[in-house]
Amino acid sequence: MDESISSASDKKYDENSTDNIFTFTEKEGSHCIHACEIEVTFPTNLQAEQALQILQVDKEPTARVSKSFHLTKTGKEGSTRTNGDKCSSDSVLIYKMKVRFESKELKMLRVSVSSFYDYLTVVLKTFQEFETTNVV
Repeated sequence: MDESISSASDKKYDENSTDNIFTFTEKEGSHCIHACEIEVTFPTNLQAEQALQILQVDKEPTARVSKSFHLTKTGKEGSTRTNGDKCSSDSVLIYKMKVRFESKELKMLRVSVSSFYDYLTVVLKTFQEFETTNVV
């Protein structure tokens, strides 16, 4: 009997939060792979790309955890963007950085995700500190 299970064991979502967290446990025979996916939404493509470049530099200290990054850009109907991004008057572009962690050891996964949040906090606070507003 093939024991192949892929389920979302924990899914958190807060409408006021900038990130979505999805954790998974996949079982293949006697191997168990734990995974966590984090989505962080940014107001501009530039900030999403900068955060990706900054956070991608830090490699995991051990091969027991793998980490992958991905940028996505999607449109949202019914709103307009006023900061100069090219988009139609019906849609707003949403920039997301997706990060996926995988490990056979749950503790190592937790440590990696915790470290990532520490680094992400520094990046976001730096963006806030150096944010320029257009004064007309």
